[in-house]
Amino acid sequence: MLDDVTWSSSEPSVVRVERDGRVTGMGAGTATVTAASGNKSGNLTLTVRGAIHSNGSILTSETWREVDNPHIVLDDIVVAGSGTPVLTIEAGCIIRFEHGASIEIGYGSEGGTLRVQGTAEKPVTFTTNADSPAPGQWQGVYFLEGATSSSISHAVVEYCGSNSGYGTANDACIIVSGSTVRPNFQDVTIQHSASQGITFMHEGAFGSNSMGLTVTDVANAPIYMGVNQLGSLPGDSVFMSNGRNVIRSPGGQVDRSQTWVNVGVPYAMEDSVYVDGATTPTLTLSPGVTLRFGRLSYFEIGTGEGGNLRAEGTAEAPITLTADAEFPMSGHWQGLVFGEMATAASKLTRAVVEYGGSRASDGNPDANVRVIVDKGPIITQTTLRHSMGCGITRAKTPNYDTFTTDFTAPSLGNVFSDNSGPAQCGP
Repeated sequence: MLDDVTWSSSEPSVVRVERDGRVTGMGAGTATVTAASGNKSGNLTLTVRGAIHSNGSILTSETWREVDNPHIVLDDIVVAGSGTPVLTIEAGCIIRFEHGASIEIGYGSEGGTLRVQGTAEKPVTFTTNADSPAPGQWQGVYFLEGATSSSISHAVVEYCGSNSGYGTANDACIIVSGSTVRPNFQDVTIQHSASQGITFMHEGAFGSNSMGLTVTDVANAPIYMGVNQLGSLPGDSVFMSNGRNVIRSPGGQVDRSQTWVNVGVPYAMEDSVYVDGATTPTLTLSPGVTLRFGRLSYFEIGTGEGGNLRAEGTAEAPITLTADAEFPMSGHWQGLVFGEMATAASKLTRAVVEYGGSRASDGNPDANVRVIVDKGPIITQTTLRHSMGCGITRAKTPNYDTFTTDFTAPSLGNVFSDNSGPAQCGP
């Protein structure tokens, strides 16, 4: 009876054997499979060669199959052509990359598609072909201009993140580049990267069906993404044990309405963020979101064109606007600004604004929050602390009347503490 048989492999990295005797090639090499029952045993020596994929372009659609495991990628593979070829990778496939190898999807005007069809029972693995795995031993999977309708489902991507050619700051296990490039990631784990998990460039973003992303043990941040694409981040993502456990963004303009969800780690803005545009976009921050701002940067709402901020925390999950620093000090960043074109639809409640108040360029008193035009009680139940200047500045421009809203009124519930200047400045 097979139930009485014990199976083993002399080299599990070459051949994996299941309890029922099924074997799977894991890497090129030779291994001995032993079946033992009672005082009897038998051996079978297996040589695994796998499928070899070498330098060049995939110009017509093809499928990589589990039966051909392991798939060895020797150098760069480009999936692109005038006919938009599709590379399909079956469930259970193991893709092993030699040092410095990569897979690129789409290239310039030539389209390409990657469909990774793993399942919970048979995930697809993208890994190194080295005997001693280490981060950065291969480059990664790159979705470039021309990539279309791509998806990765139930997969592990590991030991990558080196020398992408797009600059050290952009190195990652996965790169998504292009304003129309929107791959879907479903139940994907990225781990052991020498740099970042995923870098999004040139307005690249997550596909709308993305979910179940995990990024762990990467040397830098799990995600680097343009500020106007942060609304595509899957809300159920898990980021842990990373070198810098934040969502990195270069800052810039948010010109379309979106929600930034609480994924359990801060959003780190390297430069200023301004929310405005022809359609009067609204940026919504979910309860518990923390935004961290770089040195001397600012967060402007409705300054050049219309724009709104809806930042409504809860007692259990306040929203925090703070300094991006290990040891923050007052005046690290300028602060939050509600500009002339912000509307009364904006709201900041159950929030903390801190470590702002660096020198502003608009001539108004420095503060954690500057409100340029009176829009009513748009700030309530908020703590304003550790400012180099005032807690809140009420500004007056020549085209508008003076303020009537008093943000220090007890009925608004705002709290001011440890500010270098008064709680409220201005008229």
